[in-house]
Amino acid sequence: MDIRFSYDLNGILEVETTVVSTGKKATLVIEEQPGKLSNAELERAIRRLQKLKFHPREALPNLTAVARAEALYVELTGEPRRVLGAALAQIRLALESQDPRVIQEAREQLVAVTEGLRRGS
Repeated sequence: MDIRFSYDLNGILEVETTVVSTGKKATLVIEEQPGKLSNAELERAIRRLQKLKFHPREALPNLTAVARAEALYVELTGEPRRVLGAALAQIRLALESQDPRVIQEAREQLVAVTEGLRRGS
């Protein structure tokens, strides 16, 4: 299950859950002071929150690196496949940490492994 929390200065907390295996989503909006904002104000605040939601796995450099590695992974066998699989597992863990430094290091390692295996094949 993937869970995201988004909040704003108006005291609005939006909790969005996604069941990864099915893609089913559920959203709950919690107001710090219910009734303080009109329905229209609440809707505007929620739309603003939508623009701010971002997970590192959705960043183009990360998507590209993972997609290229996965495409090569299906072509490999033996030790090269194991090495690339380990690098893919590492970036997936890094992405879940949402730590930019850890993600960058894992992405750079994945790109290096992918390019090395691509040149070697």
